[in-house]
Amino acid sequence: RFGGVDEYLRYVVLTDSQSTMLEEFTWLTFYDVDAALRLLAHLADGAVEQIDTDQVFASIEARGDRPMRVFIERLLTAKHPRASHYMTYLVSAYVRQICEHHKGEEAHRSDALVRGYRRAQADDLRLRFRAYLSDASVQSDTCAALHTRLLGILADRQPQYDVEAVYKCLNDQEAGFMDVERAVVLVVMGNIDDALDVLVSQLGDYAEAEMLLVTPDNPQSLARLAPSPLSSGVSSASRLLRMYLDLSNSHNDDEMSARLVADLLHRYADDLGPDILADIPDHWPLSIVEAFVSRHLQLLKAQEQASNVQRSLNQARAFASKVAYTEAVCDRGPVKLDYSQTCCVCNKLLGSSVFVFEAETGDIKHISCT
Repeated sequence: RFGGVDEYLRYVVLTDSQSTMLEEFTWLTFYDVDAALRLLAHLADGAVEQIDTDQVFASIEARGDRPMRVFIERLLTAKHPRASHYMTYLVSAYVRQICEHHKGEEAHRSDALVRGYRRAQADDLRLRFRAYLSDASVQSDTCAALHTRLLGILADRQPQYDVEAVYKCLNDQEAGFMDVERAVVLVVMGNIDDALDVLVSQLGDYAEAEMLLVTPDNPQSLARLAPSPLSSGVSSASRLLRMYLDLSNSHNDDEMSARLVADLLHRYADDLGPDILADIPDHWPLSIVEAFVSRHLQLLKAQEQASNVQRSLNQARAFASKVAYTEAVCDRGPVKLDYSQTCCVCNKLLGSSVFVFEAETGDIKHISCT
């Protein structure tokens, strides 16, 4: 007899027998799931691979999402042959746990997470919410850690979860809790327009939206998850700028809209045409577009100067040709041909064809024979 669960588990672990621990783990799942999961941590990958998941799944599932999540993640790390079978369940478990944090006793910390991102974003417009969550999880923020782990699963290049089922699960939750996850899954589904709308209009993750739309080749961009490659270019920057302009009207966020537009005009001045100025609200200060206008005036001046240089070069070439022709006529006199003159290359009559006269050798040939 043992003096409790702790003593029993110590005894089983001290046997140092993987087969014994596997048997005891299976038995424990029917009587004490928490103790079973403690024992699971001592099983080697080879022993975990031998777990009969069909036999123990129902018992662990009955204890809720946290035990189920721990169990499935251990299957994944051990590369259990049926691990991918439970990926959709694992994602759903994460979603439910995150929502519990947002609604339950930890709600104030979850709200603080969003507020913290807004404060950090105010200082750095290029800060992505995913990056902020990752940093917060390192600082032992439980909700941020759950978000980060879930995003790691969702952002897998070859998703093993049921995308449609996961998207439905995310949409069933209250708006605002899972916006970044919804954006990721929308990209995986190929719904780029909807993903951009979530990022810009709902989550306010402007850096992530820019990376997705304007710089899809960036290794950190969500574009790598899209079913087909995304193209970047002038139209992408222009489209994002118009989305930022719309924030002023649809979200009454004139200050953020002006900041975002000014930043985009500064960094993508060469990709945006001056026609975009017609969409800038009249009441915005000139400082927002001043650098952009100055840059385009410089470009126009440079283009005019380049055109003048090209025109001068063409005139110089034409003058040089005339000089060469005049010198040739003066030195050798006019070239006279009769109808019996033949080409020195093909030996056919020149007739009325255009010909070339080689001043150095005196040879005459068709222009097509040069």
